[in-house]
Amino acid sequence: MGRCNLRKIDLSAGKRRYRHDARHQTRGYREFAIYGGLGGRLDHTIANIQSLTYLAGEGAAGILYGDSYALTVIKDSSFTVPKDATGMVSVFSLSENVSIKGLKYEVDGVTLTNAFPLGVSNETTAKKGIISVGSGTLLILWHP
Repeated sequence: MGRCNLRKIDLSAGKRRYRHDARHQTRGYREFAIYGGLGGRLDHTIANIQSLTYLAGEGAAGILYGDSYALTVIKDSSFTVPKDATGMVSVFSLSENVSIKGLKYEVDGVTLTNAFPLGVSNETTAKKGIISVGSGTLLILWHP
């Protein structure tokens, strides 16, 4: 069994310090679990979603965890819905060639836009849920 390299990074010390620390303390890491980044101020939640978009663009992965839901952003890749996800899974996009497999409502090769919420309120099933995007970025929200 491989060794897991986990490190807690506290980035709560104010805006200027946060930006500096975020750039320097996270170098070399490719996976991020962010707790406490949802459910407070809406502007901070949106900023945290933008941070996930930045990570996805850099080839890294991040998940924001809230009290009752979690979300991630993927870019030109795929995401496997966690086994512990129950109930609702929503996908928001401005992307082409989107596929959703293993959920209640499946699609293949569709274009999702930010002008119509076609991907909202899908549901988990007994199958493994896989969401992928051929070109673009997706925001995926689920209940863990």
